Amino acid sequence: MLKWEFPHIRVIANSENIGFACAVNQAFEASSSDFFMMLNPDTWVAKNSIVGLVEMAERDTEIAVVGAQLTSFEGDSQQSVLAKPTLAKEFLNLLPELKSILLPYFIKSILIRGRERRRGQIIEVPAVSGGAMLMRSSAFRQAGGMDERFFVYHEEVDLCLRLHKSGWKIVFAPQAQILHYDALSTQYNPLKIPSEPVLSWRLNGLSILFEKHGTRGQRGQFIAMVKLLLRFRAMLCRFRSSIASGSAALWLARAKELEMAAVSLGKLSGVKTTQSPVR
Repeated sequence: MLKWEFPHIRVIANSENIGFACAVNQAFEASSSDFFMMLNPDTWVAKNSIVGLVEMAERDTEIAVVGAQLTSFEGDSQQSVLAKPTLAKEFLNLLPELKSILLPYFIKSILIRGRERRRGQIIEVPAVSGGAMLMRSSAFRQAGGMDERFFVYHEEVDLCLRLHKSGWKIVFAPQAQILHYDALSTQYNPLKIPSEPVLSWRLNGLSILFEKHGTRGQRGQFIAMVKLLLRFRAMLCRFRSSIASGSAALWLARAKELEMAAVSLGKLSGVKTTQSPVR
């Protein structure tokens, strides 16, 4: 369809899913522009949004990344600014029921919308979502591209943190609106523990983040905490299966899935690999 309807663009079609980080590096090597953009396929770009991102990046040669404001098709602002993970935050992410009580969605929405009042300003942030991220090519090349140990999730946070450590600026442009269906590929819902393989992708990505950007021993603490919480949730699923005869098999399958994720956690991120530098 792309080749037929848009013959002027170059399509790179892999024979298998190589993951987001690896594919971004592959696309970058095929490009030659001063800027390039990472944009999720489940998006709709508002008029002049990309132009606004480029104009903001051109204001300051120290800006490496400009992130857009992702917005749902119902008009709700989505999380577009990201941060370095913490053990406390990931503890709540593994207990989304508790998180929804301590941080209701309407409060989170108010906090997100607060950034939109600063339209037109350059807002420096730790990291932005890879769903709509404009990148300065020279900065991306200097950073060596994305770490291909990440399959999907958290690779943009790692890249932004590495760039920031090297002296580059990461900024957010709330005036650049991009509509986003969100999680069409993975069906991820922040209010639920995801199913496999999304669960392992997220956890292994976090494990790599703690390894690269956390304090000494933090990765081990993260893995121990996750294993404990996953097994606790698996125990609850087994209990649920004993009292829900009609859906017992589903709850048992979920328990097994959580236990397998706990066992496999850390295997991929524990293997030291060389990051393939982009040229």
